[in-house]
Amino acid sequence: MDYALWLLSRRDMSEFEILKKLHLKAAKADAFSEEEKEDAQKIIIVRLKELGLINDEKFARMFLRSKMMLSPLGKFAAISKLARKGITKNIAEKAWEGSAFDDDVTLERACQSFIRKKGAIDSDKQKQRLIRFLASRGFKAGMIYEKVARF
Repeated sequence: MDYALWLLSRRDMSEFEILKKLHLKAAKADAFSEEEKEDAQKIIIVRLKELGLINDEKFARMFLRSKMMLSPLGKFAAISKLARKGITKNIAEKAWEGSAFDDDVTLERACQSFIRKKGAIDSDKQKQRLIRFLASRGFKAGMIYEKVARF
């Protein structure tokens, strides 16, 4: 429990992340059987939920908010990043829908970010780079081509 609290004091984590870290920590302890380790992990997770320290819905909202401020992402990339953190698709989509992120505004921010870093979009090669950049950020192909056509 002390280890889980220490982890959560450093940053918010999903239930999956905490469970994974606890499993790694328990693997190093040879004094207990596998069943005892798993029971202890379940008890810790239940207690952390009771205390309100683990909440996947809250984590998903906060993760999206912080990620979107740092680097604009499309819906698919954001949901994929949350899935890697153990957040279910339903919770991730609910967090995305509950957020105030508009795909057009986010796409515009991503384009401006690219232009600041790489320069003006004045050649076909630069347009292709922009398309690949936006696709890697999880934006829909139709939106990307529509936006790039304006350049």
